[in-house]
Amino acid sequence: MKIPVACKTGTAESHGEETLPHAWFTVFAPYDKPEIVLTVLVEDAGQGSDVVAPIAKEILKMYFERNQ
Repeated sequence: MKIPVACKTGTAESHGEETLPHAWFTVFAPYDKPEIVLTVLVEDAGQGSDVVAPIAKEILKMYFERNQ
């Protein structure tokens, strides 16, 4: 099942150059008539699209499969 989404990834530095930045990803779905909004944040994880987007995808998948 394909559901259109709108999303934004980001990184936030917190401890200087010694650690990776925090990664975050915010998404809402379906794009045209939202029923869920989700933000995933992982500390010291690096780039949002590499780390947290797959986590958000799994959560959305479980949500929409459960609500079919």
